[in-house]
Amino acid sequence: MNNCLLEVSLIPIFFLSILATAPHLETILHSTLKYLSIRKVKAPLIIMSQQPNVGISGLIAQLVVSELPKLYYQMAVAAELSLEGPTYVCGVRSCNSSGLSSALAHLLYSIVIQICHCYDLPSVEFRLNLKSSRNLVNFLYDILHKISTGGAKVKPLVMILDGLEALIEDPDLPMFLEWLPLYLPENINLIVTYTYDRRKEEQLIKYGSLLVGANSPIVVKQVLRKKFKGNPNNETETTNTFLEILPLKEVCGTKQEFKASPLIEYYLNKANRSLTKEQTEVFNKINN
Repeated sequence: MNNCLLEVSLIPIFFLSILATAPHLETILHSTLKYLSIRKVKAPLIIMSQQPNVGISGLIAQLVVSELPKLYYQMAVAAELSLEGPTYVCGVRSCNSSGLSSALAHLLYSIVIQICHCYDLPSVEFRLNLKSSRNLVNFLYDILHKISTGGAKVKPLVMILDGLEALIEDPDLPMFLEWLPLYLPENINLIVTYTYDRRKEEQLIKYGSLLVGANSPIVVKQVLRKKFKGNPNNETETTNTFLEILPLKEVCGTKQEFKASPLIEYYLNKANRSLTKEQTEVFNKINN
């Protein structure tokens, strides 16, 4: 088994270990499923969190392991398509979780090879241009259009890049953000999650490892917002394609001073535990 296929095979195992969608993310999951049910031209789906550790990876795990198979089986039945073999193709990567997702070039390369394999597309041309990230994204866009020309009977493609913030120091990140298309071809879905971490940005600045300008976490957040939030191209008849998760203190509400966040409450209830008033005060102080 080559490294690319090994990477793909290990992802479900990783997701099974974190499989859970906390109650405050149910709306995000529902909106994501509505987005995926639309096969016409649309924008990528951006899921942005204003705070780390709110459960996005658990949501993506729930989506990949449990929800996608059900959704695309139902869509295939409704469209009277063949149920022999897979009804969709999913290329999902958790950024910086392994050697093949530690850099955008490696990550996108592994996805392209997987897509070419699943749709029986030649990848020789792409393999000859491995050193150019620009050639990489151009080739990716070309094969997305080739897949789309298959019409209603083509298997939908779902690409997921979870945790783009892990690649904040990658010099190719500004180019990738510039490349992100406002329109995706029919039957093509792209989900990108990004978490803005103020503390991480401060740490990067302190130790001098933050690339200036376009690679600043706050700048990446602003670029995604400006490009996709409120853009007339990013809405369909049924769903918005820019989903934002508010900070936990805003989710809780100012009147619930001594109430833990919904995410913490969820896991405390599962463990049959609770926080004291003093513990909750510490938690709220940390997340302010």
